[in-house]
Amino acid sequence: MTKKLMMAATLLFAIVSVGIATAHVADEPKIDGKWSGQIPRPNRSYDSVFEFKVDGEKLTGKVYALDTEFEIVSGKVKGETISFRIGTTQGNYTGKVLGDQIDCEVSLSGGEFGSRKMSFKLTRVKE
Repeated sequence: MTKKLMMAATLLFAIVSVGIATAHVADEPKIDGKWSGQIPRPNRSYDSVFEFKVDGEKLTGKVYALDTEFEIVSGKVKGETISFRIGTTQGNYTGKVLGDQIDCEVSLSGGEFGSRKMSFKLTRVKE
């Protein structure tokens, strides 16, 4: 009887542990892949496609805009929050991942457009 009780307790512990681990992974936002939106600038917005790749807390990838490919640099992921720069362009980008949408903000400081913050949204590209 004691062996059966121990085996049942061990099995129950294993099932609960797998359930907790699965729930934790399911809570992490899915960032990898293509996202589309418009990068705002004071004088106009630019159609763009972002291709994100996540490795732990590191965010890399490419941005396609103005018939040009730009590298995502200094990218970080912390929970549902991302931050990055686009190549050598002006602006620090941040975003909050909400399912198939990322609420983003670009902060410009100095340069041609002065200092300002502008919001925009990215939507996951369904492939």
